[in-house]
Amino acid sequence: MQKKLFVCLTIALAVLMVLPMALAERSLAVSTENSTLLVSENGTLLTRIGDYSSLYSISPEDCPEERALFAASTTDSIVEVPYTYETGDGTAEGVDYVYMLALMDKNGKSLTDYIYLTLVHFPQSGRVAGARADGAMDLMDEQGNILFSGNYGVILPTSSSTYLAVRADPANKDEYGYPEETGALVALDAAGNATETGYLANRYSLYQFTQGLAPILVYDESGDAWIYRYFRADGTLAMDSAYGYAEAFQNGYAIVSSLENGMYGLIDVQGNWALNPDFSLLSSNTSFEKPPIIAQKGDAEVTFFNIDTLQPIFTYRGADGDYAFGGQPNEGLLCVYSGSNTFLYNLEGEQICRMEDSQGYLNASYYYNLEVPQALVVSSGEWPNASSCIVDLNGNTLSKDFRELTGLCWQNGHGLYIAATYETISYEYEGQVYYDTDYETYRVGLVDETGAEVLPLQYSSLTPLSPNRFWVTQDELYGMIDAQGNWYCQFNVYSELQD
Repeated sequence: MQKKLFVCLTIALAVLMVLPMALAERSLAVSTENSTLLVSENGTLLTRIGDYSSLYSISPEDCPEERALFAASTTDSIVEVPYTYETGDGTAEGVDYVYMLALMDKNGKSLTDYIYLTLVHFPQSGRVAGARADGAMDLMDEQGNILFSGNYGVILPTSSSTYLAVRADPANKDEYGYPEETGALVALDAAGNATETGYLANRYSLYQFTQGLAPILVYDESGDAWIYRYFRADGTLAMDSAYGYAEAFQNGYAIVSSLENGMYGLIDVQGNWALNPDFSLLSSNTSFEKPPIIAQKGDAEVTFFNIDTLQPIFTYRGADGDYAFGGQPNEGLLCVYSGSNTFLYNLEGEQICRMEDSQGYLNASYYYNLEVPQALVVSSGEWPNASSCIVDLNGNTLSKDFRELTGLCWQNGHGLYIAATYETISYEYEGQVYYDTDYETYRVGLVDETGAEVLPLQYSSLTPLSPNRFWVTQDELYGMIDAQGNWYCQFNVYSELQD
């Protein structure tokens, strides 16, 4: 008896509202029951159903929408990549099956053949780097035209016509078939002509070039050690100093660790210490335009420094035996976690909220940072019997409890949250009672900061694509909706087994 699987997809497309002028049209990669698709933000199908097994964006969030690029693969683009692995008796050979990728534009047009293991988009320079299975790398423009190729493990554009790269020997691969992580560091011109720098570099460290400099992990022969140094676009050293760790420059400064004492400090673009290496850890949230520097000293002291003046905003000192660390969950709030307490501060260092662990876990993060939020999510209890509610910045409860709550965005003075409800089930195993979510009862929707339903909790899944677009599942329906529940594209997917 032979069974055949027939998959029928009924597609109803309707543009139900006019997009606001301020909302730029985007192309979005989404998944259906059986394939991946590219759709526009107004619901237009840009690729055919069933054509692609995977499809995802390779462009960073700040890329202009009209230049967005995607990587796509099909069920026919599988290749075998041999590799070796360690066994108790030595090494053995294996084969990995890899989906090869093609470059795709925002309209669903394939720009290359399916020949790439990875694709990386650099919109600042208008370039794309594609790693091939044979160990070579192509440097392309945004239309998929190859500008030059070479045996490189990584190519990082420093402009539209200059590049830094780490060489790779195609015959020298790691156990997964990729080039080994170290190779000669070179500078490339527009035609791909290489100038040797004389340094051996780790290719995984070459991925950021900001304010004219790139931090790269290179081998120091004199000290027989790997150290970080800063390089210019032409491959020359920008400063004499070297570091145990180094980050990219932002707002004129970079976080580094000293080779002398292993402590962290802040340097300017000349390599001068702006904050001496006296800290056990330095960090900043680079998602924001002007993030403060968060400095940890010992286990219980945290100082926030203004990035423009490098003056302390405030210092928190915990009790002896406590461990304290700081963070910036959104653009308008700072936080310190210490002992059994969470403290929230504004950007001037004024404490606005304190919550003990017994009251719940405070979450001030949102999917989209559009405005400074005036409400937060507090969760308590252990999954799956946990509950969450919304509170204001003083800790006052604004909403009823939900099983799950996630901040989506704060816009025009109001918040939007993904809320879920479900029943739990229990079972016994080896005399121990365990709990789990009853996924048959799981329903998700949207609520405002008071907990009032904006989108009824009637969907079995909801994935945000933008602040006002969501990919949802409802019974046998799949598709894209807005926060008002209007469908932009809809699929009715069902399967039938027939003898």
